[in-house]
Amino acid sequence: MKDVILHKALNELKVRTGFKIAWGKNVREKRIDGVLTCFVNDTEYKWQVQVKTAITPNYLVQFTNNDADHTVKKKYPLVITEYVYPKLREQLKNNNIAYLDTVGNIFLQQGPIFIFIDGNPKPADRDKQKNRVFTKAGLQVLYYLLCDKKNINKTYREIAETTGTALDTVHKTINGLKLMKYTIQINEKTYKLIHIKELLEKWIYEYELKLKPKLLIDTFRFANKQEFHKWNNLQLKPGTTFWGGEAAGAILTDYLNPEILTIYTTELRNELIKNYQLIPDPNGNVIAYKMFWNDDEVRNDKTVNPLLAYANLINVGDKRCVETANIIYDKYLRNRFQ
Repeated sequence: MKDVILHKALNELKVRTGFKIAWGKNVREKRIDGVLTCFVNDTEYKWQVQVKTAITPNYLVQFTNNDADHTVKKKYPLVITEYVYPKLREQLKNNNIAYLDTVGNIFLQQGPIFIFIDGNPKPADRDKQKNRVFTKAGLQVLYYLLCDKKNINKTYREIAETTGTALDTVHKTINGLKLMKYTIQINEKTYKLIHIKELLEKWIYEYELKLKPKLLIDTFRFANKQEFHKWNNLQLKPGTTFWGGEAAGAILTDYLNPEILTIYTTELRNELIKNYQLIPDPNGNVIAYKMFWNDDEVRNDKTVNPLLAYANLINVGDKRCVETANIIYDKYLRNRFQ
């Protein structure tokens, strides 16, 4: 898939800039996929390239971290990927990290060269079956499959009941995964998810854009502001309300002091106000979302599943949250997504 992304992106670069270019595949540096050379007025300009199927804010934070790979940082870096979302395009540009995607969003700056092409929309998937994977309901199904790789072999009815989605949604989501080459057939009745880390990265981005906004209940603050600092003593309703985001990160790692509290719940808005002494406030530091799963196996006793906590923290994008997310990944998820 990386080869397809690379070919499409380099073609966009040639068409949109008219540059003569050359691609040299790397065989030495582990974190470098190759070197892109642009020929402009008989002068060569080179970028060291990483090709990614998808990038999240985690890429930016790790790259700008002092512990990042200095082989990449000391030369002109360029990330090539299928699509760079607008917020991340801005962040990459502000950190002088060149990018190029398959729809022609481009930022290149070196010497006299300054190319900035922006606003090209995400590529529409021509295959509607594939596109079903990343609908709101499809993302709920995919979350369940990512939480336990064995879930791919449960019956469609079991998956539908657990995820609260229609049988047709389950069928189209799993069929879409097959068409996108994210599953392989082991035998007549058994399938396996593959390229699962790549699939997780795509889910994280699509969840933030499509599913999470639909789940928002409201933003609150505590009636007594001092209660925020005692958040871990708060008795959430068992089986109904769970910590996500920074609070889940703090519980799972004992590393982070939350600045924003996130909960996922089946409690109604008025019940949250009454049960936890909350006041609606658009600038508040307590955010409530509806739960989008029905099964105990995809969460812990006090927190959401580490996978969702990881996604929440990665999507915050700042250094402290990404560091916490990486601790969660190493502790709870790495074996699942290797």
